[in-house]
Amino acid sequence: MLARQIHTCGIIHKGLNEESTPYINNMFNLSSNTDGVTTRSEIRGDLKLRKTRLGMSEGNIAIRGAKYYNEIPVEARGINSNKSFVRKLTRIGKYSIELD
Repeated sequence: MLARQIHTCGIIHKGLNEESTPYINNMFNLSSNTDGVTTRSEIRGDLKLRKTRLGMSEGNIAIRGAKYYNEIPVEARGINSNKSFVRKLTRIGKYSIELD
C-alpha cells in the first residue's frame, strides 16, 4: 500500500467518524440495500461507489478513495482513532495489501 493510498484512506476514515470538514463527512456513504436483502458489501461495511462516465473522474477522492477503503480488511476499519488506523494500515501495507 502506497503512502498516497494510506493518506487517502485516513481522510475517508476521518470523514466516516465525522472528524473532518462537513464536505468530507458527507462525501462517503456506506453501502446499503433498499429492498430488504442484506448484501456482502453491506455486511463488510463497504463504501458506496459512485458511477462515472468519464475516465478523468476516476482520480476523484470520492471514487478512488472508496475503492481503496473497500480493499482494507474489515478488522482495520473498526479502529476508532485515526492515528491507530493509519498505523495499522502502514503495518498491513508492508505485508499483504496490494492496491492498484
